[in-house]
Amino acid sequence: MVIHERRVAGSLHCCTCQKISPKDTEPRTSILDGQPHNWMCTGSIPTTRDEVEGPLEKYPPRIISRIILKKPVKCIILLLFAAYLGISIWGATKFEQGLVLRDLVTDDSYYFRYSEVNTKYYSSRFPISITIPQTLKYSDENTWSKILSLQTKVRMQKALLVMNLSIG
Repeated sequence: MVIHERRVAGSLHCCTCQKISPKDTEPRTSILDGQPHNWMCTGSIPTTRDEVEGPLEKYPPRIISRIILKKPVKCIILLLFAAYLGISIWGATKFEQGLVLRDLVTDDSYYFRYSEVNTKYYSSRFPISITIPQTLKYSDENTWSKILSLQTKVRMQKALLVMNLSIG
């Protein structure tokens, strides 16, 4: 817009950017008489704001300000905003699906492949280590049965199930 305004203030043609003489001062006999053609060179430098503003800049502020200042319109706007706010709060409380970044990226992206491998091979649970102070003979089947029974007992603990911990 600034470039356009400078072009208009300098009386320059919009395509050739050559100086244009006003219609009144220099009559033209033909298109090729040394001056740029008068085509696309209408108007003069605006002197008032109304000459610069178009219809979409003039009328909406006048019309909207008259409409909004009426009490019934104010009430309707407040009711629409309250309904919008209420639906937004209700939707936010009922929102069940979390933000899964894997669903937001394309299937051929690096992050999608990384996320697939990460969920397949690495669980999001926390491991629990159980330390046995004695030396065990792992080749003995009795020892393995005791270890497996200990794992099942620990897995059945409700506190560990709630915390999503990994045993084993």
